[in-house]
Amino acid sequence: MSPMKVAKDKSIFVCTACGYDSAKWLGKCPGCGGWNTLEEEREAAASLRGGSPREPSRDLGEAAIENGERLVTGLKEFDGLLGGGIVRGSFVLIGGEPGIGKSTLMLQVAARLAGRAERVLYVSAEESFGQMRMRAKRVGAGADSLAVLCATDVTAILEEARKIKAGVVIVDSIQIIYHPQIPSASGSVNQVRECAGPRSAIPPASSSQSGGRGTPAAS
Repeated sequence: MSPMKVAKDKSIFVCTACGYDSAKWLGKCPGCGGWNTLEEEREAAASLRGGSPREPSRDLGEAAIENGERLVTGLKEFDGLLGGGIVRGSFVLIGGEPGIGKSTLMLQVAARLAGRAERVLYVSAEESFGQMRMRAKRVGAGADSLAVLCATDVTAILEEARKIKAGVVIVDSIQIIYHPQIPSASGSVNQVRECAGPRSAIPPASSSQSGGRGTPAAS
């Protein structure tokens, strides 16, 4: 009887601009046309991601309509874009060109939620605690229930979120965050997929914590 073969990680080449992947290196990306944008990455081992249970197909009419709890920030335009507020347990990606005010907006959102008795963890991967304090003072953002963590390791971020029972986690920015078990650079497709994926969701809070699941938001 032949020995069972063990699945091994394999190398792929992923475009840092558009996410196109190829089994071999290419000078020009077929996806976006960029030159020299493909970088070698190791696909994550199956043991890290885990398998998903298979479910049979179902008629759409059988699905129950879920009206999830929404966290209202009080910022009319922001809440409106999200259909009335942030759905608890969801991931929200805030994108845009550098310098347009994403970090300032998210700090204001964090302060508004914290001011409504929501425990918020703001993760700053690019600014120091002192810089965060200065910016918060400049925009008038500040609340006792708003915690700031300067970190880039997603496992440390999740540990801190569980420790303080955070209801909302804001990461600025997701491109800097990395998972230590993923052998590729921060900002790569594999890193972003793992750090912002379901495995990085905060588990339900304890019964003493009002509000249920944590809600990550990445900018």
